[in-house]
Amino acid sequence: MKLTIEEHPETIKRYRHIKPAPSRKGGRCATRLLGTSRLCTLSPGHSGPHVAHGAFNKVVAVWDAGATVRKSEGDTHRAGSVVPRRPPREGGIVRAMKDFGRRVTRYTEHFMEEIFLLVFVLAMVGFVIDWALRIMGVR
Repeated sequence: MKLTIEEHPETIKRYRHIKPAPSRKGGRCATRLLGTSRLCTLSPGHSGPHVAHGAFNKVVAVWDAGATVRKSEGDTHRAGSVVPRRPPREGGIVRAMKDFGRRVTRYTEHFMEEIFLLVFVLAMVGFVIDWALRIMGVR
């Protein structure tokens, strides 16, 4: 079985419910459809036919294992080398700010409305005091 969007547009619509595997999480099957440049976009080791997706995750080709050639290792082309990550430093201002941000978000997660109202009330109190001082001529 070898269905492409160009040859069988109505038949291929039956497979539109199949979604591609996330490209970053576990990789993709990458089995090539014979005679084309289309690759399977499902997760490795999937069951059923191979499916190639195009723009906006639209299914563009469906084929079974008989119409495929496994992508060779020499065919693989990846972007640049992986830059090793440095371990985080123990101290520093950036680390302190990240820790402070984590603590604040941990406490404010459930109380965002109350915190907003508290800030609003404090701003209004400041506004009232400022205008009172302006009316009395102190400011």
